[in-house]
Amino acid sequence: MSREVQRVLVIHDASKKLCTKTVKWALHLLSLKPGDKIKFLGVVQALRPANTLPFMGCALLSGNKSRLHSSATIKKKQEVVEKERRNKLDEYQNNAEMKELIQMYEMQQIELEPAVEAGHSLKEVTIQAAKNLEATCVILDRQMKKDQKYLMENLTCGILRMRHDCSTEHLREPQAVETDIDRGQSSHTILEGISHEGKTT
Repeated sequence: MSREVQRVLVIHDASKKLCTKTVKWALHLLSLKPGDKIKFLGVVQALRPANTLPFMGCALLSGNKSRLHSSATIKKKQEVVEKERRNKLDEYQNNAEMKELIQMYEMQQIELEPAVEAGHSLKEVTIQAAKNLEATCVILDRQMKKDQKYLMENLTCGILRMRHDCSTEHLREPQAVETDIDRGQSSHTILEGISHEGKTT
């Protein structure tokens, strides 16, 4: 019986310090094999268009000149977000730990791709990225507890969430994948060698 290739999406809030713990234990937790892929996705959260509505309201009152000013303001914000996205991608690609992990996974014929995308919210970017990747499992940023119900309703793949104590919460097991721990339990034993590096919030 052929084995389905696993495509794992790891979500990270790019406004927080880079943390590679999730990538380190994914190999063991999900029993990854040659041919599998991990995408480590940092998310830069852009301001919603609604935030520009006051400017747009003034534009309606003041005429074309104000509308042009509003457009310039929006364009400037987009440029700032895109610059932040590029800077974060450079940071991830040049991070010593990330480079080491990429090499480690390459030796086991597993692809690790660091990437950064901008969007209005973590949950929106997560859903679109998971669909684009055809992810078999999504590992959520520890800040995404409030989004769990929404993601469960909009994704069919496995869903795990990183906790603040470096354990994991299993919301839905990856499809057709044998894991090292039972549903709903935490991965303290797998993270034993990782948690000593220091806890982040």
